[in-house]
Amino acid sequence: RHCDDDGRFAYLTNLKADVVAEPDYNIVRHAGAVYALAMSQQRRPTGECRGAVLRSAAFLKQQAMAPVPGREELLAIWSSPEIDHASAPVHAKLGSVGLGLAALVSVEGIEPGTTPLEELRRLARFLAFMQEPDGTFYSKYSPWQGGRIELDRSLYYPGEAALGLLMLYERDAEPLWLETAAKAMAALARRRAGQETVEADHWALLATAR
Repeated sequence: RHCDDDGRFAYLTNLKADVVAEPDYNIVRHAGAVYALAMSQQRRPTGECRGAVLRSAAFLKQQAMAPVPGREELLAIWSSPEIDHASAPVHAKLGSVGLGLAALVSVEGIEPGTTPLEELRRLARFLAFMQEPDGTFYSKYSPWQGGRIELDRSLYYPGEAALGLLMLYERDAEPLWLETAAKAMAALARRRAGQETVEADHWALLATAR
């Protein structure tokens, strides 16, 4: 019910009908919502949910998915002032690409051919491009700052990236997808080894399960 005709979600609402929420959006959470809706549709299909899945996936692709400048073999999901209502220039977050990939692969199980396989592969190549040899990731890609920035800064992004890669690997058995995901999970395991208290990283758990 919160997915508009153009596929955008009502990101913020106020319980008081006469109060208009400030414009705000988050393309990472948009991708996560598409992923969740697709899971719901696969478990308990309804026409309403299917329509929302397809509309929101189309919005993700049409409004946020584009090549990386100078690297046409890579696709990213971009955060922009026009969508996020933020002051920061256009940039791509590792989590938006990881969850975007997971979402679009999920949609393939509902409407095959929605996203060409080569586009899914280009998103996966971006995730591999963002990884260091030790399995850690850069959290953002910012063209105006020269490329990859913020090495290993986000709690959830590595698990989201691994999940998207593993979901694609189940459909497209390219060793690079599996190897990149395995290196990511190994890096998380090394960092958390021996700790009595570990952050609640549900995305890493979902990737581990796969």
